[in-house]
Parts: sequence; C-alpha cells; structure tokens
Amino acid sequence: MLDSEINFLAHDIQDFLGVKLGIKPCARLTMSIERFRILKKICDKHGIYCEYKEFDPKFGPSSKNDIMVYLSTHEGNIDKIYKADMAARLLDIGRLLGYPECCISFFGTFNNENDRSPFPLDISKRSRTCSFLINNLYNFDGNIRQKYSKKYELFSKKIGSIKRIRYITHIPCSYDCKESIRAAGVLRKEMKIECPELAARTDNILKGPVLYHNRFSWLTFEGKFRVRILKYNKVKKVGTLFPVSIREKIEKENEIRVYDKFLILGGNQKIKMKAKVIDFK
Repeated sequence: MLDSEINFLAHDIQDFLGVKLGIKPCARLTMSIERFRILKKICDKHGIYCEYKEFDPKFGPSSKNDIMVYLSTHEGNIDKIYKADMAARLLDIGRLLGYPECCISFFGTFNNENDRSPFPLDISKRSRTCSFLINNLYNFDGNIRQKYSKKYELFSKKIGSIKRIRYITHIPCSYDCKESIRAAGVLRKEMKIECPELAARTDNILKGPVLYHNRFSWLTFEGKFRVRILKYNKVKKVGTLFPVSIREKIEKENEIRVYDKFLILGGNQKIKMKAKVIDFK
C-alpha cells in the first residue's frame, strides 16, 4: 500500500486490512460523503467493493453529514449486511463482520440479560489471562455511543485519534479468546508490514496493566501487577476521563494497592475510588 493510502485510512486501516486479508467478510464504517469518495478509489484499486447507505440513528450520535459505508471483497455481502443491520439480526451481523461464534453468542446473551454491551470489566471477569492483542478499551460500538452519547462525545474529544486503536473490531467473549487472538495476530502481522509505526504505537497503548475506573475512565501503566499491588515506573500519556487530581497524585508515586472501594498510594495515601486492574500482557 502507498503511504498516502495508509495515512488517509488512519484508524480505519484495521477494518480495511481485515477485509483485504479475508479475516472479515465485511466491514462497516461511518464517515462523510467526501471521505467516502476518496475511500472508494482506494478500494477499487485493491479489489474491494465499497458502497454507502444513509446513516441510521440507532448507531448513535453523528454529524448530520455522516453516512454508513460497507466494505467487502464480495459485492453480494454488502446487501446482506445492510439488510441484517436494518433488521437488527445480531447473529447475521456478527458473522458478516467476521466475529468469532463464541463472541457473537456471548454478546447476544449478555446484551439481552443486561440491556447493554459488555464493558471491559465484565469481560475481564471471564478471563484467566488478558491478551493485549484483544484489548478493546478504545473500541466503542453503536450501543455505547447511543446509551452514553454526551459522555461519549466528551471522551472522543479527549482521546482524539486513539479512539480506534485496536487489533480487533468486535467485543471479545474473554480476553483469552483463542479465535479473537488468532485474528488479531494476523492483522497485527500485516500492520507491522504496511504501517509499522502505527503497529508499534498500537502495541504500546494496548499493552500494560490498566487501572480501570469505568467505561470512560482508566489509566494504563508501564509496570507489573500481582495480587493487589501495582508497581510502575510510568503512567502512559493516554487521555481518558480519569479524575485529573487523582492522576496527578498517582504520577508522583510508583506503587498502588488496589482494594474494592479504595486505593492506597505509595506508603499510606488513601483515595476513595472503586477500581480494578486489568493486566494486558
């Protein structure tokens, strides 16, 4: 791929490469009509069908000029996934987007029982280990945008282009899901060839223990976590809605003991906060 194509695709490149490599039968993107026209030329060059439909409000807030764009190497798939989207057929949508069957099943069951998508903490509770390859902290779906629209918009402005840092585009059933890790590994290998700087940046952002406060608020560290103790030498400069005053205190220390309803920084500084550690390795 040309550098100009990679720079244009930016963080849509995961979906583009997923379709090109055959990991995903289809991809679904949101963008302006102007951006679509440029994307269409790139897709034509690489043998990918690219069509757009009017944006559906059920996918959450958007600018008034946004459209839904579908990609596939098989033209017939675009009509299939659009119809599945409009009918909210989750099983068909998941399969056409290349999600593992176990993840599709987990999402459907959890969503039905809880009336929301599973958050990272929900997923980590099902995981023995947590692979950074399928860290989905920065991957927000339509369900999140719709239910938490105001906070989502504020969060999006805060983190900017980091919003879609990822190697998978779905919600995994666990952070040790073998099928998700396999797909992420294939995509990462290709990204290291096509866009090595973005791959290195993605690795750096996704890897490391995370002090998870809520869906929009967490800190990622360079360090190690064992039982309740997080030892670190650096708090990564990745913006989220984590309380600034607490972050500043954490940055002055190098150890946190994590309890159910509070944190202890350094030797004895107690902070009231519900947080858990998700250790992405």
